[in-house]
Amino acid sequence: MRMVGFCGGSRIIELGSSSDMQAFFNAISKFVLQSDNNTDYNPITDRLYRRYLKIEELEKATMLMEKIKSILKTISCQEINFTELELDIKNTKLDIKKHNLFELFEVYFSAFEVCVESCLDFYRRYNENEPVKIIFTDTAWYMYESLRTLPEYDEHEGVPFWFATKDNDYGLPKPAKLRQ
Repeated sequence: MRMVGFCGGSRIIELGSSSDMQAFFNAISKFVLQSDNNTDYNPITDRLYRRYLKIEELEKATMLMEKIKSILKTISCQEINFTELELDIKNTKLDIKKHNLFELFEVYFSAFEVCVESCLDFYRRYNENEPVKIIFTDTAWYMYESLRTLPEYDEHEGVPFWFATKDNDYGLPKPAKLRQ
C-alpha cells in the first residue's frame, strides 16, 4: 500500500496507508451515516473522499467533522470487527487498542484541521487555492499526482485516485498532462 494523508495550503500530513484511510471513511459510512441520516455528509463522503474541498466548502466540512468526532466517540473499539472496515491489521499505523473510534482516528481529525487552516491562510496571503484533499505522501507518487488538475478531480467518479496501489491501479487514468 502507498502512504496517504491530507494536504491543504502549504501542509502535507502523512497519516498511513490507503487501507487506513479507507477504514476511516468506512467507519464514517458504517457508524455516522447510519446513526445520523438527517445530515448531508457529502462534503466529507464525496468531496473530501474522492475529490477535494473548495474554499466555500471548508466551513461546512469542518462542522461535519465535529459531528463525526462526537459520534465516533460513542463507538468502542472493542465492539468493532476491523475486517468489516477493510482495515489491513497487519500493515496499519492505527492502534486498534484505543478506547473508541475517535481516539483511533484522532490524528486524522487534527491533520484535517491543520490542513484547513493552512488552506485558508494560503488563500488569504497569496489569493491562491491549494485545496484540502487526500493525496499520496510518498515523494514520487506525490509528484505524479500533483500533475492532476482540479477539473480532473471534479470530473472523477469511482475509486479515489489515492486508493490506487502498485499492484492495482483500478484502471484510473494518468494525469492529463501525461496523456498529451
